[in-house]
Amino acid sequence: MISETFKNYFDDVKCSDELITLFDYIENHLTKEVPTKAININHFVFASLTVKESYAYKRLYSCLRSIDMLNAQEVLYRSLQKNSPTVPSNKIIYDAKLQEIFNKAKEEFKKYGHYNANGTISSDYVLLAILSDDANIMKEMFSRIGLTYNMLLEKVKSGNIIERNNDIEEDDLDEETE
Repeated sequence: MISETFKNYFDDVKCSDELITLFDYIENHLTKEVPTKAININHFVFASLTVKESYAYKRLYSCLRSIDMLNAQEVLYRSLQKNSPTVPSNKIIYDAKLQEIFNKAKEEFKKYGHYNANGTISSDYVLLAILSDDANIMKEMFSRIGLTYNMLLEKVKSGNIIERNNDIEEDDLDEETE
């Protein structure tokens, strides 16, 4: 069950089922495993790298090497653990920066939502908002592993959610892990 807090941020647009599933994972699973006082961008990005059903995961998978996704996921999880309070909060709240990202996601959806066949805001629009925000460490992290706003935007515009980047070959991953 998703919180009323989440629903209030998107009360003026219809959310995709996968976006609701992503935030259900954050609110009802991740925050139990790694307690927090406020859900932030790190939680969203970690969930995007974890919940394979989300459009954000599928877009990331189509743009990045698997090893980079796993490394980013591991770094984010450690960061979430490090910043976890000893006493968890019983109330679900979202920090101010994530609320700002939600508003930017709505703007992205207004600009590019016509590429979305079902007319709902999805997790890839939140990811676009993160990548468009210059005052955001996640943008820098994604840039370091090869993901830019324009690259993700092209994937959104293509409408193809799971197409793997032709420049990424799994053989390259084998060489890196040996």
